[in-house]
Amino acid sequence: MKTFLLIAGSVAALITLQLLIMTGYAITSLISHKYTDEDQKRILLLLTFPGIGLLIFGSLTFFLFRKAAAKN
Repeated sequence: MKTFLLIAGSVAALITLQLLIMTGYAITSLISHKYTDEDQKRILLLLTFPGIGLLIFGSLTFFLFRKAAAKN
């Protein structure tokens, strides 16, 4: 059970890292390029989904690793 929790936590951590990279790339492209207001609204809307994913998978990672540590 502890091994499963560690593997699941690692997968959630990798997804969290990927979402963090996607969010950082989108924010960087917003800052470094000149976009119209309509494009900026679209990009900010697209940033909402990785942001929600970061909250979910970040919490899941913390929960799974904490649960695995409690099994020790």
